[in-house]
Amino acid sequence: MKLNKILLILLFGTSCLLLISGCGTKYPKTVRVNAYVTLDGQPFPNVQVFLSPTNGERGALGISDKKGFVAAFSTFQTGDGVIPGTHKVSVLPKLPPPMPGTTSTPEQIALEKEKRENPDNITPLFPEKYKDSDSSEITVTIDPKTKNFTIEMTSQ
Repeated sequence: MKLNKILLILLFGTSCLLLISGCGTKYPKTVRVNAYVTLDGQPFPNVQVFLSPTNGERGALGISDKKGFVAAFSTFQTGDGVIPGTHKVSVLPKLPPPMPGTTSTPEQIALEKEKRENPDNITPLFPEKYKDSDSSEITVTIDPKTKNFTIEMTSQ
């Protein structure tokens, strides 16, 4: 009788362990990569870089520092990396957060004022085509061996 109880407990415990260990992570595998963002061959700082997989998977976001370097991309969790595959690239300005008690940043206020006063004389920070992954015409392929890549934009 005691032997049957022991076997039953061992069988139940083993089943639980197999179920728990079989669950694994709830996210697809990602690859941690770094990137450099350039405009006309020069480092391009303080931008958001979006990688949109062509297969419909979840995209990744990275932000370049003052030297145009993206140290980490985030897909599901901060800094977890990029899902392997081919990605369309879009680049957007990284605007600082609004001042406390306001809804606009000083940069946004200045840009809106400039648009009102000189609507034909606005120079974008970088070409508009890079703000959309379809018009940017930049793609990158990430595989498990990828460590670094460069996003090369041109002002032409």
